[in-house]
Amino acid sequence: MVCPPLSTPLSPALLHIGRLAARASMTPHPSLEAAYAQIKAPALKPASHTYLSNKRARPSPWRLNLEGIWDFQFVDCPEAAPEDWHLPDSDSSGQNRTSKPIWREINVPGVWTRQNVGDTPHYTNIVMPFIGLDPPDTPKNNPTGLYRRVFTPPPVWAGRNIILHLGGFESLALVWCNGEFVGMGKDSRLPSEFDLTPHLQDGANTLTIMVLKWSDAIWIEDQDHWFHGGLHRSVYLEARAVTHIADICAKAGYQAESKTGTLELTLDIAGPSEGFQVKTALKDKNGALVFDLPAKAVRQFPKHADKTEQMQAAYRFDGYQAHWAESALPVQPWSAESAKLYILEIELLDADGQVVE
Repeated sequence: MVCPPLSTPLSPALLHIGRLAARASMTPHPSLEAAYAQIKAPALKPASHTYLSNKRARPSPWRLNLEGIWDFQFVDCPEAAPEDWHLPDSDSSGQNRTSKPIWREINVPGVWTRQNVGDTPHYTNIVMPFIGLDPPDTPKNNPTGLYRRVFTPPPVWAGRNIILHLGGFESLALVWCNGEFVGMGKDSRLPSEFDLTPHLQDGANTLTIMVLKWSDAIWIEDQDHWFHGGLHRSVYLEARAVTHIADICAKAGYQAESKTGTLELTLDIAGPSEGFQVKTALKDKNGALVFDLPAKAVRQFPKHADKTEQMQAAYRFDGYQAHWAESALPVQPWSAESAKLYILEIELLDADGQVVE
């Protein structure tokens, strides 16, 4: 994939390039036992190239935390970035690494406007922090951060898809891996995920990210706040199996008349899933079983059916999913005064009954 001209990402008609579909926040684990063991593990500080997740997600052997110190450059606008800044074998000064580099260090996550790079926070109420422009135009002086980090995927990740998770950035990010353009995203307060798998090499890999402070999205994100810039939320890599849980949608309700709960649960499965099934169980906060939901096979498209049935299925097939609609669950209602919480366990099993995640 080739990076488009810098004017292209600033178009309101383009929200992303190569970004994966949005999904529920979740942390995959090799087994339920591993998940519970890691949930109970004490909080650990992020360190360079550790196999830990961010503080809000529990540690998992399939997560590589990229929080910490990154290489960084600050330029006045994206056009001012050195031509070779994103290449692994360049020091961004047009010379090789034997000359003096021009990178400095910066903390991620963190806004650069609070890390003494030459750009400061800017507060406005109902007006934009620049004048003389109409939507969706952005100023030529567009503070831009260039980020670089080297990582080595753990050997146990072989054969899995390696996904980059950017928890949030202000306000537009373009991603390269080993000098190859990966994609672009906006939505400064939402996560963006990109598949790095086709761009990886054995051993060390170089991840580079360009973050623009101003984009067309700023015009609708301006909500009486401080304007900053940078990677301001967690950054990590996640190794996902070829077949994995792509998304989870759980809708819980409570019937006051019967004093019982309801649960509508839908799981989207990515990858080949013929013969796969999903096991789920609802437990209280102490781990006691509340309700054991029946195992469900992952719904498949009827590819072996006759053509008429396949044509009909093409209109009603919602995807490779497992779905539950349960009622009369023996649960207690949640309230601010009495926050009753429950644990929903989900296991994806392959055709041989082995746990995938």
